[in-house]
Amino acid sequence: MLKRTLTAVSALVFSFSVCACGSTDESHAKRPSLESAFEIKPAEKTDPSDGSSEGEDTSKPDDLSSDDSSLSSKETIEDHTVSQDMDYNEPKAVEEVSLYNAKCDDIKSKVTIRNLYGRHALHTAVVGLVGAPAEISFDKADLPKGALMQFIVNTEELRGVRTDALMFLWYDELNDKYIEYDKDTALKEGNGFAVCSMHIEEPGAYMLVNKYSWYNAWGAGIDDDGLEKGYEPGLSDLVPGGVWENEQNAGDIPSLVDEQYLLSSLTDSGADFKVSTAGQLATACYFVNCCDLDRYSERSVDITLEADIDLKGIEWSPMGWGMAGSDHRFEGVLIGNGHTIKNLTVAEGIYNSGFIGESCGCVVSDVKIENASVSGINQTGILIGQDVRSHIYDVKVSGKVSGGEAGPVIGSEAGASFYNCKADVIVNNGDDLGGALSYTRYIVKKLSDEYGYPEKISIVGDNVVRQAGIEDSYDNLQWHFCADGNSVFEGSRDVELSIKKLFNKVNVDKNCKYTVALYAFVKGYYIPISNEIVLPVE
Repeated sequence: MLKRTLTAVSALVFSFSVCACGSTDESHAKRPSLESAFEIKPAEKTDPSDGSSEGEDTSKPDDLSSDDSSLSSKETIEDHTVSQDMDYNEPKAVEEVSLYNAKCDDIKSKVTIRNLYGRHALHTAVVGLVGAPAEISFDKADLPKGALMQFIVNTEELRGVRTDALMFLWYDELNDKYIEYDKDTALKEGNGFAVCSMHIEEPGAYMLVNKYSWYNAWGAGIDDDGLEKGYEPGLSDLVPGGVWENEQNAGDIPSLVDEQYLLSSLTDSGADFKVSTAGQLATACYFVNCCDLDRYSERSVDITLEADIDLKGIEWSPMGWGMAGSDHRFEGVLIGNGHTIKNLTVAEGIYNSGFIGESCGCVVSDVKIENASVSGINQTGILIGQDVRSHIYDVKVSGKVSGGEAGPVIGSEAGASFYNCKADVIVNNGDDLGGALSYTRYIVKKLSDEYGYPEKISIVGDNVVRQAGIEDSYDNLQWHFCADGNSVFEGSRDVELSIKKLFNKVNVDKNCKYTVALYAFVKGYYIPISNEIVLPVE
């Protein structure tokens, strides 16, 4: 066992969402039987001189020779094993946890195993967590030493983490530390499953982690920790432990990832994806949602379509997301080159739902999204679910969208800019948004019409905008300067506003229409509460 331990607080890297329980799935039919699961070591050829048939597997389960000898002919491994299904909620990588001890009678009444995912903030948020953590409870006086703990892992749910990167952690509650069991973790693979095992003597919380994410997070040298020399971690080195897959609905994205394509697309500042297939587009999405962008100086992600992309039959997961402690918003550039993304499908149960989930300051240009079907809980749009100050050029979308704050192109936005964009979209089975391209713009217009425009502004003197009266009853009253209806500048209100200073903030285009108005925070949105003035362009 490695000596290094880390305080539990330092292992907590993000908050969590409580997951609801549900039923198990069909993958259980593929699980190893208890007997096969306990065959940790590969079979070894026997010496014919000992009377056994040549090649017969007479090996014992790992370090269990003495334990097995205590079983009577009528007893089975199952009689001395307690097991717990673990994948009834997200995440699903760890399907079952069991504890075996041949010397313990009535083990099922003496040991309990509990899924801690979403129930314990500390363990749910461990760096590099793979699957759900388990709490194994027993009275040490009732359980003889040398119990064998096993985590059965569905390798299809590992999301790019290699099985030989799996390592057990145990939480030492008394000292508030996580203890690494690297060399003590035994592994057996086959038929889509991996069985990770180790002997334990202490009750408590146990979990599997991606050891490369774990060590990298603390700046540890891999060789110093006894890890395999010459190991090429690939995605395991880039992905910070499956946070996205554990917290969000990943859809079919992980199963479509092309690791070599991803690695070949990396740049010093991020990644540059030249996309011609659905798999390559899914790989770009995976990079944005999973990979450690903080290692790059500019966090730059460029996606260029070089062909039409058909996503029929693929459950898409929004590209770009965020939560406390984990920021993976899409901040890059998507250049469509006139190509079309067809048959986009985003399932229900997702916040910030769309082709892009959360974005900030991104640029999307010259792309069509055709025959899309996007559902979400809240902040839902065909192109983007929730956005802050992105620039959308020559985008055309068609299909249907449903959910809270649902808009044709973008759901919720703050300062997004649209240029030559069109939408032919059915919103919530027929909501009339009055031609607005986002739900935010629709509701702002609706509130403005209801609230009216009680404040009056005008141009006076030497190109100065002045408010006629000073009203202090507004929340966060501020000026909004727009070009062709797109916000360029918002600033706290002064009684007078210099038009010259406003134009110093933009590269003036005489073909643009520049306007200014007073906005205030009303019913959760910034809405205009004054008349709008068209500013003269010199």
